[in-house]
Amino acid sequence: MASLSPIRLSVRNPVLSNLLMITLTVLGVLAFLDLPREMMPKISFNWAFVITPYPNVPAEDIEQLITIPLEEELADLDGIDQMTSTSSEGQSMIWLKYEMVSDDKYSKYLADLKAEVDGVNLPDDVEDVYVDDFNTDDFVPVISVTLSGDYPERVMHDYAEELKDLLFDIRGISEISVIGTREREIWVEIPPEKLYAMGLTLDDVAGAIRYRNFNLAAGDLKV
Repeated sequence: MASLSPIRLSVRNPVLSNLLMITLTVLGVLAFLDLPREMMPKISFNWAFVITPYPNVPAEDIEQLITIPLEEELADLDGIDQMTSTSSEGQSMIWLKYEMVSDDKYSKYLADLKAEVDGVNLPDDVEDVYVDDFNTDDFVPVISVTLSGDYPERVMHDYAEELKDLLFDIRGISEISVIGTREREIWVEIPPEKLYAMGLTLDDVAGAIRYRNFNLAAGDLKV
């Protein structure tokens, strides 16, 4: 007996064919409903960056003390296609382009990058080194809030920081950035003749201020 082709079998058994079609349709709809969906999915471009602030240090020293040591250590990492750097006054920035790999492997590359950066021998007074990757979260804000008013910049900055703290209480917010205001700074003006009389330099004064600039706990508060 010759075997029946699928088309001939379907023609001879219309009920079975219809049941099979309905079953496949229902399974397809259920699979579609079970798919994860995001309004603004996070997409990585396989770019990572290493930013090292080092305030009040010339660009030439930044390059010798920070950028070059970091580059020498990071050059041996796996998966790097391209590495570029910029040394400017007070800051070193290194960009790393990785090969196109799976998300899991790229996450491993980032973990290796952070571990390698932590092991680099940098000047003792370098406080923070920022390591992160570049993705759509860095340039696609969901909501932008603008504050305006006839107030001093310091007051507007305080309002923006207060609003930032309030918005962080909303579920689902992962990051908030405040732009358009300047960080507070204290300017110290020193007469050159007094420095000369005391046998000091500007670096001596800057170092003394830097090492005495710290947060001190005021005590315990029981509530």
